[in-house]
Amino acid sequence: MPVKKVTANTTAQTITTVEKHKKCKITAINVDNQHSADLTLTLLDTFTPDSSHGVSSPSAKEIEKWVQTVGTGTTASFDKNELEGLECLGTVKMKASDTSTSCVIVVHYQWT
Repeated sequence: MPVKKVTANTTAQTITTVEKHKKCKITAINVDNQHSADLTLTLLDTFTPDSSHGVSSPSAKEIEKWVQTVGTGTTASFDKNELEGLECLGTVKMKASDTSTSCVIVVHYQWT
């Protein structure tokens, strides 16, 4: 199962890009927040839909799929039971409310 590790950043960090006609199922997210403040993490699904129904150039979409605040000095784990149904269609990204190398985020995923 693929895993991607990123640090907290206000610029969305790419986790993976989903292949066309597949889905990316998020199976676990582990966070170690040693930053000096609570951080709100947002998992984003960014994609451009195919042309259809008279729309020749559809605009890019960015959808918030998961939002969680993790307290300072806290280690948090979210497993497949808590993330059930969390699937992405495009580029999966993680964004935080502040930038800190003291907050490590590990995202586990699989292709479906």
